[in-house]
Amino acid sequence: MRQGVGRRAFARGAGAGASLLLAGCIPGGLPDLGGPEVQVERDIAYAPRAEALLDAYHPVAATEPLPVIVYFHGGGWQVGRKDELQDMLFARRLAARGAVVISANYRLAPEACYPNFLEDGAGAAVWAHRNAARLGGDPARIYFAGHSAGAYNAVKLAVDRNHVASVGLPRDAVQGAIGIAGLFTERCMDWPLLNAVFPPNVRAVAPATRQLGPDTPPLLLLAGSLDFVVPPRETRLLAEAARAAGTPVKAIVYPGFGHLDLLASAPWLPSAAPVLRDISRFIGAQPLPAEQAGTGQPRRT
Repeated sequence: MRQGVGRRAFARGAGAGASLLLAGCIPGGLPDLGGPEVQVERDIAYAPRAEALLDAYHPVAATEPLPVIVYFHGGGWQVGRKDELQDMLFARRLAARGAVVISANYRLAPEACYPNFLEDGAGAAVWAHRNAARLGGDPARIYFAGHSAGAYNAVKLAVDRNHVASVGLPRDAVQGAIGIAGLFTERCMDWPLLNAVFPPNVRAVAPATRQLGPDTPPLLLLAGSLDFVVPPRETRLLAEAARAAGTPVKAIVYPGFGHLDLLASAPWLPSAAPVLRDISRFIGAQPLPAEQAGTGQPRRT
């Protein structure tokens, strides 16, 4: 993204729109996604603030403890919520592939800045750890994931585990992080529209490329080659830094994908199938019966 891109354009492109490739959206709530039944518990408070809410997606057909994914929406740290339609569809479809998915709100600028959203992410992770067994999840297999700004939150929480340790989450419970179309490097911190998010006094420590090492949990970094909101260069730079530091990392740039294409996860939008497949493989999820037949290829746009 160039520095000249305006705040509203960036926020819209970074995942804050009211809909995502959903011209056929059905009135009256989420459409039937098919596949194994997924139970959703909505608007659960994870901290004593009005905005500190999360949704829990958990499949009811699981026969053994499932990996737990704590997911963060995008929106440039300035807009967005867990109940954006694209994020709800993505979380629900990911849960149907064999995971407990916790989708959490976090504080946004200008009322909040770094590291407030990381503190919120850590709080959501502690809630996930404490409630994993009740939801059918494994509290020892927690992964962070996110899209765009949320991808940074996810990766940074895995790289700098002081945030989760400070709120009582065992460091070894965090097994990895998945960053989808994320902003990760110091180049992003210098974008004028992010001044309220990353004040000058935090830019030395804020990039996700800091504190990488051999003991950092594995990273899965996903980007689209046609992403004109957050360039795939961000994913490549973080992957290079991780390899240089000895951090296990896998980076995939999907040909023909744009910024929001990576979340297109309804059955009638098969372009996200490789994303869901690659995440499932990374976390060791076993697709539940009705999801096993789902395959797809990157959609070229």
